[in-house]
Amino acid sequence: MHGELLKVRCSWSGQVLEWTGDVTTEDKCHCCQFPAPLRPHVVWFGEMPLDMDEIYLALAECDIFIAIGTSGHVYPAPALSTKRGCRAPIRLS
Repeated sequence: MHGELLKVRCSWSGQVLEWTGDVTTEDKCHCCQFPAPLRPHVVWFGEMPLDMDEIYLALAECDIFIAIGTSGHVYPAPALSTKRGCRAPIRLS
């Protein structure tokens, strides 16, 4: 949902690559015709989380959904439990 710190992705094609070092503005992906900048394979605030289609498919199959590590205030986290028709979410602070 939020990406992986040890990967980068091409800002043009979206191709994901393993990466163990720091990412700089000089690092380019050579998977495209013109080398495009690489970016960390993480979701920045305001971007849509990754793999939402897969998440919704998994939610359709689950019997119990437990959200850990979220305040439940930043979209799409609050909507995930309602995808399964949850009527009584329990939040522990």
